Amino acid sequence: RKAVVDAVAATIILESYLGYRKNTI
Repeated sequence: RKAVVDAVAATIILESYLGYRKNTI
């Protein structure tokens, strides 16, 4: 169960990071 939470958190962080980079460029 913990792994699922970590995977979801990592996905959210990755998407917001990519979205931030896209908006910055």
